[in-house]
Amino acid sequence: MGFGSALLATFSFRVLPVTIFAFLLYATIFVTLEVTDQLAPAPSADRQHEMGLSLDEAYGDLHAITSRPHPYNSRQNDQVRTYLLQRLNDIARDHDFIHVLDDHTTSAHLDRLQAVYFQGNNVIVKVDGSEDYADGNAILFSAHFDSVSTSPGATDDGMSVVSLVQMVKYLSQNRPQRTFIANINNGEEDGLNGAHSYLAHPWANLTKTFVNFEGAGSGGRPFLFRANSLPILRAFTGGSVPHPHAYALSADAFAQGVIRSETDYAVYSGARKPSLTGEVNAADHTGYRGVGGGMRGADIAFYQNRARYHTSEDSIRGMGREGTLRALWAMMEVARGAGSALLGASENALGEDVVGNAEPSTYFELFAAYLIAFPLRVLMAIFIVLLVVGPIVALILGFFMYRQTHKHDANVRWTTNFKGYGRFWLALLITIGLHVALVVGYLKLNPYTIHANSIAVVLSVLSLSYLAFTLSLSLAQYLRPVPPAKQKFAVLLELYLLTWALLVASTVVTGGLNVSGLYWVGAWNASAFIAVIWGMIESLAGKGHGGREIILPPPNSGNEEAAHSAPAPAQAEESAHRDHDDDDEATERTPLIGRWRRRKAAPAAVVADEKAQDRAVLWWILQMLFSIPVPAYLIGCITRLWVQSMAQTVPDGGWAGIIYIPLSLLSILLLLPLAPFVHKLPGKLNTLILIIFVASTAYAWLIWPFNTSDSRLKVFFQSTVHLANITGSTSNPSFQRAETQLTGVPGYVDRVVRELPSSWTHGAIYYGAARPGLMTHRWQVEPRYVPSVKGEWLNASALRVNASTARFSISGSDTRACRIYFDNADVSAFRARSKGEKEWEELSVTEEGVRTIALWSRSWDDAFDVEVSFAGEELEKKQVQGRVACLWAEVDGVWAGEGKGGVRIPALEELLAFMPEWAIVTKWDAGLVEAQSGFLLSED
Repeated sequence: MGFGSALLATFSFRVLPVTIFAFLLYATIFVTLEVTDQLAPAPSADRQHEMGLSLDEAYGDLHAITSRPHPYNSRQNDQVRTYLLQRLNDIARDHDFIHVLDDHTTSAHLDRLQAVYFQGNNVIVKVDGSEDYADGNAILFSAHFDSVSTSPGATDDGMSVVSLVQMVKYLSQNRPQRTFIANINNGEEDGLNGAHSYLAHPWANLTKTFVNFEGAGSGGRPFLFRANSLPILRAFTGGSVPHPHAYALSADAFAQGVIRSETDYAVYSGARKPSLTGEVNAADHTGYRGVGGGMRGADIAFYQNRARYHTSEDSIRGMGREGTLRALWAMMEVARGAGSALLGASENALGEDVVGNAEPSTYFELFAAYLIAFPLRVLMAIFIVLLVVGPIVALILGFFMYRQTHKHDANVRWTTNFKGYGRFWLALLITIGLHVALVVGYLKLNPYTIHANSIAVVLSVLSLSYLAFTLSLSLAQYLRPVPPAKQKFAVLLELYLLTWALLVASTVVTGGLNVSGLYWVGAWNASAFIAVIWGMIESLAGKGHGGREIILPPPNSGNEEAAHSAPAPAQAEESAHRDHDDDDEATERTPLIGRWRRRKAAPAAVVADEKAQDRAVLWWILQMLFSIPVPAYLIGCITRLWVQSMAQTVPDGGWAGIIYIPLSLLSILLLLPLAPFVHKLPGKLNTLILIIFVASTAYAWLIWPFNTSDSRLKVFFQSTVHLANITGSTSNPSFQRAETQLTGVPGYVDRVVRELPSSWTHGAIYYGAARPGLMTHRWQVEPRYVPSVKGEWLNASALRVNASTARFSISGSDTRACRIYFDNADVSAFRARSKGEKEWEELSVTEEGVRTIALWSRSWDDAFDVEVSFAGEELEKKQVQGRVACLWAEVDGVWAGEGKGGVRIPALEELLAFMPEWAIVTKWDAGLVEAQSGFLLSED
């Protein structure tokens, strides 16, 4: 074989070359996605020193503050706060431009559908900038040092806190141009209280720009959840952050309610006017209710390994030493990089207040090395250009192709030009239908399997997409054969039409709703357009190269010369049509032999000219390079992000279909660019993919959906103590009964309840939980499972002053958190203070009112005085019914250790002792224990 023959064999449009190139492209994309998503190792100690950071110091700080759970309502929280104050004061010593504030700001604010009185105790650090900029040019950096009651909080939010400590240390040696303010706040987990407290502090007037650091998972790469300002985004570009991780789709997910949880970002960026209807600020669509700071900023968070979130596995032990060190360094790298860029910006570089002048933008990362960010109006302009220019150019070239076809054979039928078209749409419908069946199978047989078996589910949906496209298009080619190059071009053209239709929809959605994450549709349409234009140029330049056909005579016909002729495609097809026409028009005069020969030759009359395929060397390779890599990579990034961020969210509440349906759609989109070439892939590959599909699907359907390593089932725990009703005078309501409540996914939380002896006596009553997709089991417990506290559960009084006003006094033993619930009355305004505070904090809410008031004190065993005003006139002759309650979040003897304070919870100890290994406990509410007493107020 000569060099030319070998070259043709290697690069011609045949099965083996197409298979190799397709495999290499997708393998490169998948390997790139895997490699770039790994956490980079920390640099050497010398390099860290040059950067002004110390991973060893941060790692030591992380151990110190995350040894135990430390919620706001715990004495361990006080110890963590004391450690941070001492650590920061040590850094600030001998630096008169660094100020460490032991903040005691008290505020009243609205959080979702409850009013909050909060005595803050944030730790705030201010590093004065070297330039004398006007107020509002300081940069706020925020993280919270409290954890939930069931987690040490290594990721949520310990890593962020120690990263800010390192940032302060760095700035002590590298004074910034702009003023740096760090709000290391307390109380985020119980309602974003620490951020509200900061807004009530005078230093809040210095900041219009913020960066919030959060943890919504456990370990992995820090992710830019959202940003509401293009200048902020640019702080993550240009090498400032070596490994940026960001996609605008996540901001859309928050805006559209796909992600329901909130962070301090919502407070800092929210509208300044309070609203109970979810007022939307000018920067982004947020469901946050309450007063906001109206600032521009960014939200950075860990998001992977959601199963560990808010559990005991969100710890250094749970992530392992190497995983912890890499994740911690990644957050330190982001804080220093983006922080230095923002703090070094000139006075007017960051623009104006976001509430008035925010310009929507889009952004995405490339290869974990570059962040592309630009205004949304630019994306809209690109969309419009593609929508207009693409079809015009395609129609012009299509017209020349039509003329060229008729120039070579004026007698060709016009319907011949459409042969091979339509099969792509049929294949797409078949693929969608099969995926609907597959998703139904997952939801019916094992809806939670993706929680622990995401790899099997991804293999299942991808292999089904491949098989559906390949078999559908190959079957169409077998039943109604067309030249391979013609099918390639037909499918490619129809794929372009699909992307054009998607682009129309994306343009409408982007322009109407400010959805910013549809950049990939424009990139895909542009790629498909280039590939189609290249195919048209191929046809015009080569006169159908790669699509020639020949007429094979019947066996032993002796017509060897005809077998070697290669008429143009149109001529060959027309010749075949004439043969069939002759059959149809046969009469009694038609020779019998001739009629027999045509019938024998008809089934295989038209075949591809292999030599023509050999001559199509460069064309198909460039078409594949144009049409596959860009969309496959961008959609692959989204697919990976979707699996990592959403696969383990169903046990937190929600419908499992919200995970599987988008994943199936993404798998279809991921393999769609391959569709023009699948008819050249070997049939034996289908057998291999079929085996993968059957094996992965069977495994995912049959395997237990939770495991004992990093994919345990969360069960939400709370213990409720019911006390006797209170009267107008202060009283210590007596104990009546205690109940345990466990919430989790139906069918599995039941198995956990069955393992608990306390549920055997009275039996558990189950009902729908407050969160969709979950089931709650509640049962009364025997005396040995009743929680106990040092002292009385609570002291409380309730008094109806007049028709529209009531007064309450409430305190609890060994706690600093209480609540007032109203069952049949809406509160339009309230004011509150504790015994240690002289001034009242007042809050007026909208006419709709609220029915819950949360009370938080920075002192232990404090008492709250509360006066409320009721909304509406119908209360004049109506009794007001409700409950007063106090909360306990620190456990004496389980995580905190003996003698640390807190409450003994035998029911929690029972759960930890007897629950299955595949389950793990997390908190249901701010209190692991809530003691409540009812009240009934009548106007005298």
